Amino acid sequence: MTFPISPPSATAGDRLSERILENASAYTCIQASLAELRHVPTVLKTQSQKLKTLEKELSRTIVDVRQLDEATRKQRDEHEQMRDATARKLAYKLAGKKEKFEEIASKEERDYVDALNRQVVARRRQEELEMDITKAKAEHNELTGKMNSYDILKDDLWNLCESVFEGQNDPRDTELKEQLFHAEVTQELFTRQDANDRHVVTILQQAEDKMKVCHTKIMKEVFEQTRGDVYGSSAKSDKAKRNNLREARALGDEAIALIRTAQNATAEVQDIGEFVVPQVSVRLEAFFLQTVFEIPFRSAMGESGEQVIVAHKRLKEELTGALRRAERSRADLVVAIEVVNECRANVTAYRRGRFDLVLSHGLEKTSESEALPVYVS
Repeated sequence: MTFPISPPSATAGDRLSERILENASAYTCIQASLAELRHVPTVLKTQSQKLKTLEKELSRTIVDVRQLDEATRKQRDEHEQMRDATARKLAYKLAGKKEKFEEIASKEERDYVDALNRQVVARRRQEELEMDITKAKAEHNELTGKMNSYDILKDDLWNLCESVFEGQNDPRDTELKEQLFHAEVTQELFTRQDANDRHVVTILQQAEDKMKVCHTKIMKEVFEQTRGDVYGSSAKSDKAKRNNLREARALGDEAIALIRTAQNATAEVQDIGEFVVPQVSVRLEAFFLQTVFEIPFRSAMGESGEQVIVAHKRLKEELTGALRRAERSRADLVVAIEVVNECRANVTAYRRGRFDLVLSHGLEKTSESEALPVYVS
């Protein structure tokens, strides 16, 4: 963006003009270096896209080569078997079908040669892509180094302008700096929100993983109860149930604890409801009373199964909501960063305009003067 600039006045602008002239040498040097590297961002972006395309093609080609290696090996085996099949050849000859055998052998040989040719072409393409990628990476690394130099030069220009305009009474510069300040504050807020929302997503994903296993273990016991022995269960099966349900209860507790942590991070996360994992008590009753004592446990397992289904469903809904919030936060952050970059570019463009204007007027009068001091960033 360009800004209308007036010639420096003889009052407040005199000091600013003097400071600009004092740092003219550093400014001119930085500008010249930036002009040499101004093409780098665009070229680097193009090179990055090219490298990504080559790497994708190489991945596909490697898969093709593996498949063709297998196909060629199969064709070679069939070809060698046909070539060395003396008994088979003799059988065809005795049956008066020598030409038929030769036709089959010829086809096997053609198939093998075709497969071999495709394999050679694919391997050659793989080698070409690997060479192209090596070259593209070298160019990309070189451009990345130039991009780093370009960014350093932009920082040097910014620091130079900051030192020159600091404390100067320039209303337009002050206005643009205030816009930049508010944009940076907004970016910081969105950065924190983005980090928090992503943190909540991570916590809820961990909780959902634990709840999924808990759900599986409980539903396993519910299923076992639906097909249980009418004469009751054994001590061995009771022990397996206790271990399984103990693990389910621990996982459920861990999931609830993680949800509480997520709720501490944001009020958006809601409770998923309660669910109770029943316990299997040690059997002391007589064999003929086992079925009577198992009836309450089976009822409790059925209720627990229904509860955990509802809780797991609610947790999935909370995770889905957290993912949506994280996506919105990231989109807001991207926009905020763009606004900061635009505001910073506006400040830089205005200050460069002031520099250029002062130098276009001031250097005409100072061409015979001593060398101007060099600014050190």
